[in-house]
Amino acid sequence: MPYYKYKDHNIFYEDQGSGPCLFFVHEWNSSSLSFRKLNLKYLVKKLRVICIDLPGYGYSEFVEGLQFDDFSNILIELIDYLKIQKCSLMGFCLGSTIILNFYQKFPERVKFLILIEPILKFPKILIPLLIPRFGVSVFKYVARHRLIFSLIGSQLIGADKSLNTHIFNGIGRNDPKISKLYLQLLFKKNNHYDFHTLNFDTQKNCICILGENTILLFKKNAAYLLNHFNIQNCFVLNGTRHFALIEQPVEISNIIFKYLT
Repeated sequence: MPYYKYKDHNIFYEDQGSGPCLFFVHEWNSSSLSFRKLNLKYLVKKLRVICIDLPGYGYSEFVEGLQFDDFSNILIELIDYLKIQKCSLMGFCLGSTIILNFYQKFPERVKFLILIEPILKFPKILIPLLIPRFGVSVFKYVARHRLIFSLIGSQLIGADKSLNTHIFNGIGRNDPKISKLYLQLLFKKNNHYDFHTLNFDTQKNCICILGENTILLFKKNAAYLLNHFNIQNCFVLNGTRHFALIEQPVEISNIIFKYLT
């Protein structure tokens, strides 16, 4: 498995394909596994695709003292390590906030932004998970209980049992304390984000992709982003939910090809 070092810790990455470069950053409480299994094979037909496991998720080691800006530093160090001058970035959920933060720091290294189910305002419904012991207990027990996850998953993923099981198995590998820390970092970033310093032409170099039936808290987040940045290129995929990325990998690949190739 390919790794590179960040602060003396192994960060897993995948680098496949050829053509214009696309760097993918995965969602909260997950890893790049779903993307690598369900999306990568389509995207590499026309693109060079890079993805990572964020610290503490998947095959990547956790970085002590992790801060939100570490994510941008990890990305730029890997991009430099791979000798890439400029690339497009795609972020799913938490990943969308990470790539916007990256753009804020390194705009000259970004060609295009693809935001999938973006999170820019912290959902109030998730605030109780920030309570010290309560949040860890939820991640440790509730999120790993098959029946409860199936009920939640039907709202996030839809009725496809194989996808539901796939996501459930991935979450079961995660350390609850790390998932809670990530939530705290996202909360802090959302509450102190200076959106007005992001000056990019949203009509030319940014698209947003949403699931038609995604739950309300994600719809509100997407509406906030679309209105704030006046993003014109927004695609709503019929019949999909929050995990539209893995529900319709071919459709999403075709949308991406339209803008990057």
